[in-house]
Amino acid sequence: MCTIEPIVRPITVPFKRRFNYGKANWEQYSESIDTALFNLPPMPQNYDRFVDIVTTTARKYIPRGCRTSYIPGLSKESTELLKRYEQSFDRDPFSEDTLELGENLLLEISEARHDKWMETVTNINMTHNSKKAWTTIRKLTNEAPPAVSPSKVTANQVAHQLIVNGKPEHRLGRVPKVRYPENTSDSTICQPFNLADITSGIRELKRFKASGMDNISVEQIQHLGPVAVSWLLELFNNCMTSVGIPRLWRKAKTIAILKPGKPADDPKSFRPISLLCHTFKLFERLILNRLASLVDPKLIPEQAGFRPGKSCCSQTLNLTQHIEDGFETGKVTGTVFVDLSAAYDTVNIKRLLWKVGELTGDRKFVGVLGELLQNRRFQVHLSSDKKVVGEPKRMAYPKAAS
Repeated sequence: MCTIEPIVRPITVPFKRRFNYGKANWEQYSESIDTALFNLPPMPQNYDRFVDIVTTTARKYIPRGCRTSYIPGLSKESTELLKRYEQSFDRDPFSEDTLELGENLLLEISEARHDKWMETVTNINMTHNSKKAWTTIRKLTNEAPPAVSPSKVTANQVAHQLIVNGKPEHRLGRVPKVRYPENTSDSTICQPFNLADITSGIRELKRFKASGMDNISVEQIQHLGPVAVSWLLELFNNCMTSVGIPRLWRKAKTIAILKPGKPADDPKSFRPISLLCHTFKLFERLILNRLASLVDPKLIPEQAGFRPGKSCCSQTLNLTQHIEDGFETGKVTGTVFVDLSAAYDTVNIKRLLWKVGELTGDRKFVGVLGELLQNRRFQVHLSSDKKVVGEPKRMAYPKAAS
């Protein structure tokens, strides 16, 4: 049996509803949110109301949908040519008109795909959009996406394992008391943020990132109006003054991903990826911009983790240079590589706050930082199964100075 197929066929994909930011009415979106927030006090307890306003407005002015059938490279100009080709193909797939229309359609689609490819290659950036870059590399190498094995554990089992990872095996030693300066009334880090601070922080947020528990995306934050931005600014300042944050900021959406080559029936085989609220990450960024300039000069030059201008490549270069210098003088260089298991899960919060207090000498900021780290909860998502788990972590930290 011989089947005749058209020369251009659409690609079918499963339906998944998502926001189409390219067709959003951002002007009406920002104006509507500004109007709704005009009489809402910017307090932590009102953050849930802020989330409801943004979510409702986004659904109203940002279209949601998914193209289940599309042709890559098909433009508005070639859509009419495609209709003519399909009509001619239904009448006679071997006629001269059908073949000519098919060749012209292929030529236009090929040119559109070429222009799109040149734009993609020109704008590719591994730093700001690594996901898009790796997707392009897989297309070039014709590499199939990694196969996802069915999980044989529940989300509750993975969550229980994460809680166990965060509990130390041995009793920790007593944390020494921080000696703060006598004058602790003035806090340099906890000074009120201004409009320039939050505007710069919003500009630095990375797009195309998954949302946290509030389902507010970076694109929605970056298109807020002046009233909404001022509302967030006052909210951040109130959080610093009252040493309190919205309850939703304490919750994290944890995506459990199976590690390559690991058994799917072991909860330890899953790597957790926590998604935080982008407004909370914006608040953290404003604090970091002030903290970095104060702490960075006090760190040892050999430390490269999470420092601007330093990376794993710089550490590798330093190590290689040290080995070469020793080789030239007839010395032997020995190295020790330590791989810490669950390093982030087992951080001693009390000692972390003690270290921050020693470096900054700011009692009020240590209180704010302790408020951000305590009573954290998470929700594990594993395939279609999900369960709210996670116990609050309580710790002692210095109270904010009045």
